[in-house]
Amino acid sequence: ALVAAERLRCAVGAAPFSFEGGSVGVTARAGTYGAEPAEFEGLEDYIRRADAALYEAKASGRDRIMPWRPAAIPGEAGKAKRGAL
Repeated sequence: ALVAAERLRCAVGAAPFSFEGGSVGVTARAGTYGAEPAEFEGLEDYIRRADAALYEAKASGRDRIMPWRPAAIPGEAGKAKRGAL
């Protein structure tokens, strides 16, 4: 997930947006989460963790990909064995 998001971020940044005769640079932010099948706890947890990573990316500034970290969600640090793949 992290590699795919980074490729997408680079592709977006490499393609300026044409607007009213000018060019505007575009950036992207994303949060990623990946789990091994044995660690998968359900779609709701998967989405919640990816969403937490996205909010961390937004808080960290422009043009970045943020992998999920257990500290991103209170109470998660002891639950997760693995963050982003």
